[in-house]
Amino acid sequence: MKKVIDPQAAINEVFGKAPVQPKKAKKEKTEKTEVEFESDFATLVNVAIVESALKGVKDSLSEQYKEFALEIFCETIKESPKQPETFRAFNGDATGSFQFRKSGSGFGQEIADLLDEKEIPYEKEVKTGEQFVINPEILANQELLGRLAVALKAIKEFEGIQIVQKVEAVTKNQFTDATIHGIVKNFDESEQKRIFGEISTLAFADPKLAGLNHKDQSCVSTALQNLANANVLKWSPEKKK
Repeated sequence: MKKVIDPQAAINEVFGKAPVQPKKAKKEKTEKTEVEFESDFATLVNVAIVESALKGVKDSLSEQYKEFALEIFCETIKESPKQPETFRAFNGDATGSFQFRKSGSGFGQEIADLLDEKEIPYEKEVKTGEQFVINPEILANQELLGRLAVALKAIKEFEGIQIVQKVEAVTKNQFTDATIHGIVKNFDESEQKRIFGEISTLAFADPKLAGLNHKDQSCVSTALQNLANANVLKWSPEKKK
């Protein structure tokens, strides 16, 4: 007599043993309480307010000078088609460095298609989400894979249903020195600048005044006075986005 397999038992056997990553516990909503802190807390609030007010100014100036830094990096890349080194910018005793880095999220498919069209190499890191997969041992064994396919096709209830579906891989694209070399070789200057702006991220770091940074009290005092003299500390409403 042919053994009858209970469908639910089969599901439990095949899928029930798949390891499950524990979900983060949701925080329960609680009513806010009020607690009086020491006087230094007012300093924290004052600093946070000034920080928020200055953020817009910082972001605007950062974008402006990152554009200028990108032009400098593009000129450097023409001379030596590879990831450029950090350069230090200055004005008077004010200094800071600009860094040409790989973007944490990589670059998108549009740029990847442009590079593929010119056969320009780049790194493609494959990332995948949670999914059920066929045991690699079966996939690597044509005999076992064939038996699995025959067994699935023999199930009448599956007729007309696509049993196996492919999930597109999630990838992250990153440039290499070979990518930069290929971009310089295959694209004009305006296109190069656009592509380099898309595949990289420019970071501003290590700001100093006369060789001192925020860890020095006199440096901070000087910076605040400089901002006051430039009317940067004067409040102005944020622009609506």
